[in-house]
Amino acid sequence: MFGNLLQGAKIALFLKLDVSKFRYSPALFWLIALLTASVAFAFDYFQTDEPRMFYWEGFTSEAFHLLIVVLLGYLLSLVVKQPLLQFRFPTLFLNAGFWPWLFYKLIQPVLLEAYAEGLDHYFWIGYGVLVGWTLAITWRILSSFGTAMLWLRNGIGAVLTCLLIFMPGFWIYFYPYWSTDYQAAEDFEPQAPELDAEKILSEQTLMLDGSLADIQASKPGKVDLFWLGYAGWGEQNVFANEVKRFQELFDRQFGTSRQSIKLINNPETVAETPLATGTNLRRALSLLAGKMQPEEDILFLFLTSHGTEDHYLATTLYNLPLNDLGADTLAEILHELPVRHKVIVVSACYSGGFIPVLKDPNHLVITAAHAKRTSFGCSDDAEFTYFGRAYFLEALRQTKNFVEAFDLAKSTVQVWEEQQEFVHSDPQIAIGSEIELKLLEWQNSLSNHIRMAQDATDIELQQGGSCTTC
Repeated sequence: MFGNLLQGAKIALFLKLDVSKFRYSPALFWLIALLTASVAFAFDYFQTDEPRMFYWEGFTSEAFHLLIVVLLGYLLSLVVKQPLLQFRFPTLFLNAGFWPWLFYKLIQPVLLEAYAEGLDHYFWIGYGVLVGWTLAITWRILSSFGTAMLWLRNGIGAVLTCLLIFMPGFWIYFYPYWSTDYQAAEDFEPQAPELDAEKILSEQTLMLDGSLADIQASKPGKVDLFWLGYAGWGEQNVFANEVKRFQELFDRQFGTSRQSIKLINNPETVAETPLATGTNLRRALSLLAGKMQPEEDILFLFLTSHGTEDHYLATTLYNLPLNDLGADTLAEILHELPVRHKVIVVSACYSGGFIPVLKDPNHLVITAAHAKRTSFGCSDDAEFTYFGRAYFLEALRQTKNFVEAFDLAKSTVQVWEEQQEFVHSDPQIAIGSEIELKLLEWQNSLSNHIRMAQDATDIELQQGGSCTTC
């Protein structure tokens, strides 16, 4: 077996080769197959975070690939008209292909980390190298069987090999041997902090009024955007962090610094920020609407939390008696507002179930998942959820168009989920027939405002003044 591996390395590294030194037998074929499976088993184990969960289906996936290689041997023997190739090709291919596959497994964690940081071109370059290397190896194997002059046959055989090896992965889910058991990781009881429920609840009206006192009213004749963030689950920091960070992003990028408010359930913010509850949401939106031009301005509502299969947003903060926010309740709150134009983003599992009750000609509704799918990224050590990061931190930095940003974010989330071998969350969008025109009007107004501010800055700098906004 080691002699065959050595000859396989010569094929992979394009060194001088003598195929007569290869040995063919059923035992040697199964030995290299067992070695490949064992290495894959070890890589999956050591590259998976604890707690780990073992999948017997990993052996099924391995068997599928072996069957493909054997089938390829038969098909290639027909293409190049070499009957013995159906026995020799599988052994040659497994021994030569072992080396680029091993190299790819070694660099895969680096490629995935780069992908998660938005440098997805590095991942696809690495994957492309693996495919191209396999193509070249197959060409060389076929040429070594005395068919060097039949370049067309060899080319067809090499392309056929790569198609059958790599293309099924785009449609068939291949199980790893090991994967992180996220459910087990979340099954623990966090130590509840000491919260004075009566004091906290009694202060909500005063705290909410104080937060809204600084909101600047809009003026007729100009489309303004008002922003409200709602972090419902108070026993993990990821939701509070999203609302705080995304409010900062909108204040800086979309000019909502005097027109935004946040409602957060988190033990660290109870003394300074109103709670995210249905009661506070209803009152906050009502007071916010009083600062808006109902027919002109746009409300951007962002809600993030865990979601349930019957379409409720989890609303909790340890020992405080809070009620979950249902899709019907949210729809009732929004439809009774005098403000016409609304953008509603719901980031939670099963959040697609909010769309039927929130759909409206003047609404743009975006959800992080399908009505029957979970979303991802809401673990204790996460800074942002998958959809929150993809939509707010990545897509909205590339475009100010909320619909275009959704398309970008959905593609990004799908790639991340495929890399983690998750079932796709399938984010959803419902675009009202009238909201797009209002958003376009706001975008033009925002662009003009930015342009005027830049022109004023340029004039001041040309006159030798200082820029007080820089």
